[in-house]
Amino acid sequence: MAIFIADTTTVVTPDSVMINAYAVNGTVTGAGLYEVGEEVTLVATATSGYIFSTWVKNGAAIDGTETLVFTADSAASFVAIFIADTTTVVTPDSVLINAYAINGTVTGAGLYEVGEMVTLGAMPYDTTYRFTGWVKNGQPVDGEQTLVFAADSNAMYVALFEPVVMPVVVDSFTLTVLSADETMGSVTGSGRYEYRDLVSVSATPATGYRFTGWSDGVSEAERLVYITDDITLTAYFEIVSLNVSLHGTHAALLGAGTYDYGTEVTVSATPDFGYEFVRWIDAAGNTVSTEASYTFALTADVDLTAVILGMALSVTGEASPAEGGFINGLGAYRYGDTVTITAQANEDYRFVDWTLPWEVYVNRPHYTFVITENAHVVANFVEVVGIDDADASEVEVYAVGSRIHVRGAEGSQVRVFDAVGRQVASQQAQSSDIEIDLPATGVYMVQVGQMSAKRVVVMR
Repeated sequence: MAIFIADTTTVVTPDSVMINAYAVNGTVTGAGLYEVGEEVTLVATATSGYIFSTWVKNGAAIDGTETLVFTADSAASFVAIFIADTTTVVTPDSVLINAYAINGTVTGAGLYEVGEMVTLGAMPYDTTYRFTGWVKNGQPVDGEQTLVFAADSNAMYVALFEPVVMPVVVDSFTLTVLSADETMGSVTGSGRYEYRDLVSVSATPATGYRFTGWSDGVSEAERLVYITDDITLTAYFEIVSLNVSLHGTHAALLGAGTYDYGTEVTVSATPDFGYEFVRWIDAAGNTVSTEASYTFALTADVDLTAVILGMALSVTGEASPAEGGFINGLGAYRYGDTVTITAQANEDYRFVDWTLPWEVYVNRPHYTFVITENAHVVANFVEVVGIDDADASEVEVYAVGSRIHVRGAEGSQVRVFDAVGRQVASQQAQSSDIEIDLPATGVYMVQVGQMSAKRVVVMR
């Protein structure tokens, strides 16, 4: 019978050794990888019908019992040798089924009655071997690792195993670090490293881009990689999105939104009627453009405000007569401003009313309005003569049909205003009784001199 030993060229670390062991007509336990100096215990167990004979180490017989204890110092192969037990009695109704393995173990051998079912199980010593087939009495037979058959005669079964091609253990590996697009970003860390090294790798985005992650799912741009094999990592990047925000009133603003880094963005402001564009200012209040249409390259989030002002307008005015008084509140304004003008009478004069560019009657010295166009106003004053407050009780105002009668106003100016404040008639009273003919039915206010206006109803 030819004896084969395990391939001891298996590459192991400097601090470990491989102890291989198998048996002929039996089994051995305890084989495997051991650290140098570690205690090894091999136990040989004979197949039924056999007894232990001796151990063979690397092809040479050595002393030892079925349990062999020693200290691992170098790679070695041990074979437990068993010989047939001549004391076994085989009756005419029984048969002896012998079984052993090369580079493995077999269970199930022994003495069986003729016709009894036999189950032989073959197992490799370790994962470095794999089952290849059975040999019965020197001839190959079909069968899986578990072989089931009916005993009919004495037989010798051998389970065959062959070494598994193991990967070569190397002491260094290649780390390849790539950028998915080198225009978007760069990487560091590629090289050859020792087994179990911790290597720092990094991904740096180019201007206008951001790192999004590694091909293995890690999101940190700078990281450590544990070396156990050849590794390839790819860094991914994407262009940065930036926001343009616009603010301002009294104008239509265009150009706000989200853009890619580096985009040429144009913002524009179209003022409402009566308003004019002045400038664009940034979030810090700095002027960035005095053009209503402003184009720039976007390299950061931008917050712009359009400064919009009403058109430049003016309020001019005069007193009538000039010596009657003066006006406060005249000057330069902008469209939409609120303007308050005040008429101030000089001594011996009284304010009467305003002459305004709008069809409205105002007899209050203080007048407030929103300016939408250039305006010229006249403050009307009268000299304090004629009817005074003491004479007011002597003035009588009444309507007869379409005529207004005024008695007791001799020497005074009589004015008539309609319901919306428009002056519709004015007459100097030359006598104590005057009549003023009005064209339409309505409610009118009649003012005599500086008296408070009186209300009359005219019916035609």
